[in-house]
Amino acid sequence: MELPKDLDGIRDLPWAPYAGRNLSYFFTSIHLRETYGKLYEKFLGIRFSYIFVEADDNHWQMYRSPKESERLEKFVYEKTRNEAYVQDILERTGKGYDHYRRHAEERVKKDYRNASTNEMADALGRECSVYLNMIVGTSCAIIFASALARRLQETVPEEAVARMALPLYMTLPLEEEIAFWKLVEKIQKHKNNKINAIDGLTQDIRQAIQTHYDAYSWLDAYENEPVWKMEDFIGRINAALGQDGATKAHELEERHEANEKLVNDTAEKHRVPKQQLKQFRLAMYYRILGESLVGLANQVSRPLFFAIAKKLFLPRNQIKWFSDEELLDALQGKVEAERLLAKLPERQKHYVIALGKQNVHAFEGPAAQAFLDQLEIEKSVVENVTELKGVSAYPGKVKGIARVVHHVGQVDKVKTGDILVTLNTTPSFILAMKRSAAIVTDEGGITCHAAIVSRELGIPCIIGTKAGTRLIPDGALIEVDAAAGIVRKIEE
Repeated sequence: MELPKDLDGIRDLPWAPYAGRNLSYFFTSIHLRETYGKLYEKFLGIRFSYIFVEADDNHWQMYRSPKESERLEKFVYEKTRNEAYVQDILERTGKGYDHYRRHAEERVKKDYRNASTNEMADALGRECSVYLNMIVGTSCAIIFASALARRLQETVPEEAVARMALPLYMTLPLEEEIAFWKLVEKIQKHKNNKINAIDGLTQDIRQAIQTHYDAYSWLDAYENEPVWKMEDFIGRINAALGQDGATKAHELEERHEANEKLVNDTAEKHRVPKQQLKQFRLAMYYRILGESLVGLANQVSRPLFFAIAKKLFLPRNQIKWFSDEELLDALQGKVEAERLLAKLPERQKHYVIALGKQNVHAFEGPAAQAFLDQLEIEKSVVENVTELKGVSAYPGKVKGIARVVHHVGQVDKVKTGDILVTLNTTPSFILAMKRSAAIVTDEGGITCHAAIVSRELGIPCIIGTKAGTRLIPDGALIEVDAAAGIVRKIEE
């Protein structure tokens, strides 16, 4: 298969898996075209020459060239010498988040059912524009958190940098967990041992449950996941009523205060400049906040997507299998819905979206595999080992049953006390992480999602094992020695 000239140089680079997610075709297309293709250069002054995603209906994997990643990371690392440049990026990121939250407040109860096709097209364009400015900020925060950690390691030992790798402000996952246990405490004071139906509760308790649900039900929805169901939330409350809510909330608040003290004591010991530390911690806070806000965006945009599906006679549960350009063309009468539907069988079997020097290019069905066959892609080597080494994100030593989660659709198999083993984590994993006795990931550094959340919640965590999901059998009894960064299989 001949590739477009725009992708001429892509065959000359080695490729490796970068991030596994559960993202839609809609998001993938617009993210590569706009965020990676345009906004990176606008925000950072640099972009990847090429990048691509391979996916099907239950698998999503981004690939980057190590050479390209090294080029971008080196550029950003050098830029971190300029505090004013870093501050500008962080301020723009914060403004993007604030803008999106204001947009979400305006749109959360918007009714599109009687909107015209032109009104829907305008609304979709606005939603994409505001959303993308928020997403590029998240991408920048991820890159800068890593670069600023590397900058600190020039003068501070790595283990000390890890101790200071705490977000500047309390993150939404921790905020929700503390609020949840305070809700449990409130219910326990009313002598409720189990909630059978929310209607049977006092108005005070009903309102408290609804308020918490409304405030956080989108938190772990991420981009392509449903928000909490109320019955599941009630189930989570019932499971928690056997524990002391007041004690649990107090322990979390005490840990947060202790972590703050540890950060400040470590920074003082190693004479870390206050502005440098603040920027490092703010980047981590924005990194988690941005990924969390993707869930809010998912909730806010859902009525619009459903209205568009109805208007175009497209399946509501498949509306995100089309790009923004395809939906806009259909709304403007440039393409018939039947032509869009005809693309789905091949697209859902296998697709690749690749960013070239100017445009994005989609390959679907057999063409996706033909594209991949032309590239040099790093192959995984599976070995028979009894011990894995990674990086300690939060100390602790526990034994438990490994639950290997390859994609977010499998998170429900993680029960309380299990050990979560996965490629990486996103907000969709938050509730499973909270149930876990420990967390082990293939990917990530000290500023990754799993590391930050485990540190805040006090869950032993090892990151960057590279092959945990391939070498640890699902259901195996394992020991996680997170302080040493070692995972061991235990012979039963």
